Amino acid sequence: MYLFRRPLTPNIGIANTDPAIAQTGPLGGNQRGHHIDLPPASSPSQGSAGGASPEESARPIQPSSRPKAGGRNAVPMLKVRFALLGALTLFMFSGVMTSVASASGPFFHVGGTKLSGTKQIKLQSKGSAVFKSPSVKLEIECNNSVSEGATIEGGGETQGQAKGRVSFSSCKVLSPKTECEVNQPIVTNQLKSYLAISVKPVTQTKDVEVFEPSQGVQFTELTLTKCSLTTVGVTGSIAAELIPVGVEGQEGLVVYPATAITEVNHEGVAKKVKFETVGVTDSFVAAYGARLATFPEKFGIFEQ
Repeated sequence: MYLFRRPLTPNIGIANTDPAIAQTGPLGGNQRGHHIDLPPASSPSQGSAGGASPEESARPIQPSSRPKAGGRNAVPMLKVRFALLGALTLFMFSGVMTSVASASGPFFHVGGTKLSGTKQIKLQSKGSAVFKSPSVKLEIECNNSVSEGATIEGGGETQGQAKGRVSFSSCKVLSPKTECEVNQPIVTNQLKSYLAISVKPVTQTKDVEVFEPSQGVQFTELTLTKCSLTTVGVTGSIAAELIPVGVEGQEGLVVYPATAITEVNHEGVAKKVKFETVGVTDSFVAAYGARLATFPEKFGIFEQ
């Protein structure tokens, strides 16, 4: 027997320089301070059943090029694989969510299908339209308002859009004093609009249409006479609730509520809506009937 002491190292990749201790025995090479009985060296005639030959015993033990199952490297490798799999899954999920967001409604439907192309539309006010600008203490009421050159557009998976102008006539100034007059007709600049979902506040039908200038920020300009005010510029954008939704009909309603819609969701992006004069929010309360120029052809607003 031999009494020997070996360092605490893995039992791979270590050359056995002493043939007498070429085999480590049942305790392996990681034990310290143990008496180990080494069996006598076997003869070559014993073959594999009787043990290794002296040449084989003296041969260094080569480490495996691949980690054993359950070995030290197995957990890090699994972590890397799970990390890559998780990243790939997240990437694919993000792509799907982006696709869903870009394909979200509302959309214009005509004749039972999603609109693809352009249709002319006509808006006619129902009752009076009242504009108030607190910043200059101005209030105007108009008893007639119609759209000019208005169209609605659909382009597959993008939310519905529209463009045109709106004119106002039969108007009178209610404040600051009734002697004031406003030049007529009042005509907006060229406008564009898009369908969206109301966020603040959430309207009854949720589907809205946001109107804004095609270029720049000025919505319209009011010119007054016989008054301390001369010109008043109105800027920004304004949203109207659409009624009804999810059904086609010969006529729909475009309603500008007394409580202004200040935030919408447009194709997955939150957008602020503000209609103002010199930095102070204005109000516009009105309702319009909307019909296609091809009346009585039916149309509607749908979320899909």
